[in-house]
Amino acid sequence: MIRTRQGLAPCLFVFTTVLTAVLAAVLFAAGSAHGWGVWTEMPSPSPNTIRGVKYMTRARAWAVGDIGTVIKFENGSWHAYPTGTDRDLNSVCLAGSEEAWAVGATGTILHLKGGRWAPDPQSQRITLLDLHSVSFLNPTNGWVVGGHPVLGGVILHYDGQMWMTASITGAVVTDLAVLASDNIHFCGGARSLIKFDGNVFTPEISPVTDGQSWRGMSFPFRSLGWVVGDGGKIAKFSSGSWSIHPQGSSLTGETLNAVAMLGDAVHGYAVGAKGVRIAYDGGTFALEASGGEELLDVDLPSALEGAAVGGETRGRLLMVRAATEEGNLDNIRVYPNPLNTRSGRPLTVDRLPSNVKIFEIATLLGEPVADLKEGLIYDPVTGVVTWWPVIRGRPAAQGPYLYRIETLSGKVKRGTFLVAWR
Repeated sequence: MIRTRQGLAPCLFVFTTVLTAVLAAVLFAAGSAHGWGVWTEMPSPSPNTIRGVKYMTRARAWAVGDIGTVIKFENGSWHAYPTGTDRDLNSVCLAGSEEAWAVGATGTILHLKGGRWAPDPQSQRITLLDLHSVSFLNPTNGWVVGGHPVLGGVILHYDGQMWMTASITGAVVTDLAVLASDNIHFCGGARSLIKFDGNVFTPEISPVTDGQSWRGMSFPFRSLGWVVGDGGKIAKFSSGSWSIHPQGSSLTGETLNAVAMLGDAVHGYAVGAKGVRIAYDGGTFALEASGGEELLDVDLPSALEGAAVGGETRGRLLMVRAATEEGNLDNIRVYPNPLNTRSGRPLTVDRLPSNVKIFEIATLLGEPVADLKEGLIYDPVTGVVTWWPVIRGRPAAQGPYLYRIETLSGKVKRGTFLVAWR
């Protein structure tokens, strides 16, 4: 079966020396086999196979699946949402703080706007081919890929008003990574790899030519990417070209459906058939789990949080989590850094302890721009704080910002992060 997986939303993650040291402390404290959390099975509100998952923040995520299934993770549990379709859904992504898209069988396209999921007016009109993955750079620049083993592949583009066919390919296109309007990577059947430079779709040299499929793709940033596929193969994009990772199929011969790599270039996961879960830890892949129903997608908003979804006879939800001790500021970090204002994701603050009395963001000159009373969104259930890069109704200016956290007991944590425009 062709798996459908959306790459992580494009965003460049660059860590300062201080924040990197904090991250290392967090990972050590987690105490799991790979140092960043423990996977547990979660109850699903739907009996249907779950095929795609995407995080909005560390406390919220969307997932989609068969027979029009859409579920949302919020307040520590998953809840089902009506969609107006009974078509199988394969992939979901964000296009802004309150906007999302999902795609699926026979050209199905759903749009979340104003808090309601509904079929897009062009759904099943622009194509009747199965749509496998969707990714948006911003609300006016989105891409969808799909196809049929006999009829070939299709790439669609959204310009903010309507969907258009951008390219027809000889093989099914299974996944994509939208890094910028002039830098988009695609993968698919016959081990095909394609790059779009803003004008032309160009085949890339695949490191293997055995005719099987690449199924999942993840680019933490422009110069580094990963693709996984049939036979357990894993390839890496570096220095402008693709090469097979030497571990790859030596870990498993099972199909790998999806991969998610974090921007620290140190942590990630690949998932696949027969419940295979492969962890990436600082350059080394390790088979962490095998057995059980198929895993079809994975997303990691941080090294301490994530979800893998799948199932064949029932919906399957796995989540990795790691708790922060109350009052312990050492385990708190701001993520991503830099914050990409075009990625449609907010700044996320890990699990704010309940005894925090001050959390504020300021410019380098000390001018406050957001705090717990105004600008910051606090989830009391998870302790996660988010900040959309908006100051007094306008997008935050590019550049460095300060944050300061203080507990009731007088403990203080300070740090910096960068807001970037792309």
